Amino acid sequence: MSHRLVTITFIFATLLLSVFSNDPHLNSRLAHAEKLWKRSIKAREEMAQVVGYDAKFPDGYMNPFNVWDFARPSFFCPHDLERVGSISDGGKIICGMSRYEKECPGPSSDSNKARELIVYSFGMDIEGAEFDALTSLIESVKEQRKNGNATLPFGQLLVEMHLKKAPEGVTVPNDLRSWLKWWYSLEAMGLRPVSNEDNWIGDRVYGMPRFMEYTFINAMDKERNLLLWT
Repeated sequence: MSHRLVTITFIFATLLLSVFSNDPHLNSRLAHAEKLWKRSIKAREEMAQVVGYDAKFPDGYMNPFNVWDFARPSFFCPHDLERVGSISDGGKIICGMSRYEKECPGPSSDSNKARELIVYSFGMDIEGAEFDALTSLIESVKEQRKNGNATLPFGQLLVEMHLKKAPEGVTVPNDLRSWLKWWYSLEAMGLRPVSNEDNWIGDRVYGMPRFMEYTFINAMDKERNLLLWT
């Protein structure tokens, strides 16, 4: 009897959470964000036509457009943005952090028939190897999902990008074409940039803006981004 009561209570609580957490304006906000993102692609192409592809990369792209202007956070988080972790270098900006923090009743592993793991967010700071790592991940996902929805297997990506001399065995974009090609490959997999933050400490080494923290959300795969889409 007690087990049945607990089960009924859990189901009722889950229904309440479902009802009261549903945002009737969420889809319209996300549609507007997608429209803004598409507009930024046109602006990106226009900037490339103005400055050309032959300037020294990345420091040759400072005026009239900075290299990071080509990768502005043109989408927006439909919920709150919160910086967590270290106050200085190392902190990350999370989209919808309050939704991660909500305390909710949950079933035991015995009764939960859902997938064993959903990766809500994924962090990466690997000093220049992020370009190869994400390229490899994208290729792997595409290979596995040739006939399906090829999106990356997490709800959001927190990554620091390092435009610097490539470490041995690592590929870092060395011109605007390769930089934009790589950036477009992220967006093609459903990622949308919602925030960026300059790493001023790292930039002091070069005297130029070479390091940038980004937050992306998976805007195409609702199953992988349950907390942000409900």
